[in-house]
Amino acid sequence: MATADITLLDAWIAREDMFDAFLAYNHAFKEFNRVLRGEEIAATLTLGDVAVMVHSPVEDLVAIANGSDPEPAPTLRMQGDEERPAWMDGIDLTGAVTVATRPIFESGHEPLEVILAAVNGAGPDDLILVEAPFCPTPLRRLLATRGYESCAEELASSHWRCTFRPA
Repeated sequence: MATADITLLDAWIAREDMFDAFLAYNHAFKEFNRVLRGEEIAATLTLGDVAVMVHSPVEDLVAIANGSDPEPAPTLRMQGDEERPAWMDGIDLTGAVTVATRPIFESGHEPLEVILAAVNGAGPDDLILVEAPFCPTPLRRLLATRGYESCAEELASSHWRCTFRPA
């Protein structure tokens, strides 16, 4: 019986058509299909983590993993901050842990594993910068559950910088 704490990989092993069921439930899964199907990522993320990333009730994902098919969820638009938070004023980005995801995407890979490794290797006061071709809203949601606050800024077309700091 799946719970919110089960890894995505274990849930997937228990229900082979789970990704198809997730996609039928929430079209946001189309954006995550490639990254979530990676065995190393699937082994590190729980259903609770995935629920946060796609902004869906964890109970629904657990129900899907257990063979149910809840009502489809609305797909939410991913966006940056409307206002720059005050903590960003005068922040020194020198020495921040930086992950440039654009080259990773361009090479046909998903950067989540690299980002999570950078987060896990960062010190307790380190800032983390993620340069991305889009606003990384799901990543922001995920890292918020791990104690980070963030600010996403669109620097140019297809160029976002997301700054994370321990809350």
